[in-house]
Amino acid sequence: MKANGMRKRDAYWGLVQQRKTCNSCAVHGYKNQAELGYDTGEVGNYSTWANDLDADVLIVAQDFSNQAIYMRDKGLIEPKRLSEDAGPGDYSTETNFFLRELTKVIGRDMGLPTHAGGKGVFLTNAVLCLKPGAMNAANPAKVIANCGARFLRPLVELIQPKAIVTLGAVPTRSVLMAYTPDAPELAPLRKAAFGIVFRQGPYHLPNGTRLYPMYHPGRLGQSQRQRAEPTGANGWELMKADWRRMNKLLK
Repeated sequence: MKANGMRKRDAYWGLVQQRKTCNSCAVHGYKNQAELGYDTGEVGNYSTWANDLDADVLIVAQDFSNQAIYMRDKGLIEPKRLSEDAGPGDYSTETNFFLRELTKVIGRDMGLPTHAGGKGVFLTNAVLCLKPGAMNAANPAKVIANCGARFLRPLVELIQPKAIVTLGAVPTRSVLMAYTPDAPELAPLRKAAFGIVFRQGPYHLPNGTRLYPMYHPGRLGQSQRQRAEPTGANGWELMKADWRRMNKLLK
């Protein structure tokens, strides 16, 4: 590995170590993976799927899990055995099937979520610790802000991707919050409806990276994407077209 690559790996490991000892959101009931077990050598468990530090695409999802499901699944992204011909219904979470299909659209197939793949892609969450309560419980703004400043922005600066893809409103807000201090013109977008933020994107961040807010790839996100299009076109096809907009940048 080249010296520059070693420095990047060392810096990443330092970020991982910081995450392992972070308890900033304990007051909100959140727990670090290191407290619950089933931890990894990555910044978060979702990154075990795609963790290329030289990636030109950084994908940011909302959060990995709640504490109960994390323990049930032993920290795995996908506890089921999958084959290459697996369909949405074969996955424990259909979202992961659709997310992989979208990475194929940009020529960066992440492979199955049961092993690390995805050359050219790094996958992470806006909120890294595990929340209490229901899986669909909202993350407090303070939790999102803490993770964005302490981990997401440093990760972006380390990887220096050409594009950041945010899957829905919370990851988009997290990136905007992290960069507003250097780009105050982004501040109004933090409170705008996601549909407006989506339509006005992509956005140029101060470090030269482009932010592409995207609808969540799950079934609900596909329905929301379809409703947002006046033509009434199929939401899944619209979503794939949205991702293809990045191809010129990524060549």
